[in-house]
Amino acid sequence: MKKLTIIGGGSVRAPFFANSLAKRAHTLHISTLCLYDIDSEKLRVIGSIAKHAVAKIAPDLQVILETDLTKAITGTDYFVTTIRVGGDHSRVVDEQIAIKNGVLGQETTGAGGFFMAARSIPVLADYCRRIKELAPNAWIFNFTNPSGLVTQAMHSLGYDHVIGICDTPSSTKLRIAEAMGYENDRFTMEFFGLNHLSWARKALYEGLTRMGYEMAKPDGAFYLFIKAPGGDANAFSDAAKKEDLLVVPGDGFGCPGYFRICYCVSLEMIQKSLPVFEELIRCGEW
Repeated sequence: MKKLTIIGGGSVRAPFFANSLAKRAHTLHISTLCLYDIDSEKLRVIGSIAKHAVAKIAPDLQVILETDLTKAITGTDYFVTTIRVGGDHSRVVDEQIAIKNGVLGQETTGAGGFFMAARSIPVLADYCRRIKELAPNAWIFNFTNPSGLVTQAMHSLGYDHVIGICDTPSSTKLRIAEAMGYENDRFTMEFFGLNHLSWARKALYEGLTRMGYEMAKPDGAFYLFIKAPGGDANAFSDAAKKEDLLVVPGDGFGCPGYFRICYCVSLEMIQKSLPVFEELIRCGEW
């Protein structure tokens, strides 16, 4: 059986992670969950919640609270890193500086992301060094933002057993499945990009084909060329425009009878567009 340690075990994510792990502990062969944090009081509070959640689902899964890094690392097979160097205050400062200068301030992308990376990378590099000394065969799943930059930095520093993770794709999948009326377990999506700056292609493709639209599944790019119902792409585009849905006739791209849409847009915009597409193909008169 294996030991999994969360570095940043006093974070608000820890109870959710513990709850999810408890449901899969037997399948994953995890017998011990260690929550490590430098803040003993936060660890006590969050740890008690995590223990309560685990006890209800998998009482045989041992939950350990630890403030001694050496003890936390020793014997660990898998690590999840979820830390916020500088705390919430530093995030606010990061994002406000960026916004005041007219650039993106989010913690994973733009200037705000680089500020956070500058604080996070040195600390995580030190954790990786200790892990390599005490648990050289362990794998690290980095959940610390900006996940892409931090994970790449760890690889560049020579720590090969590091994988970057983000829960945005899974939560986005749940929301889109609900919007489309799909059962989540029977619904698949394709994500690409960076965490908090990604696009979902397959979801839109499947949603439109389910309504009856015809198109070729794209292998790349950010566009879909869709066959206009009735064959008149210009008429369809005009009808869509009246519903505040902007599509482009494919004539100018050498695809008469088709219209083009761009899907590198927000999740909210995709969700709002689906009922309009459904109404347009259902109506069939423009």
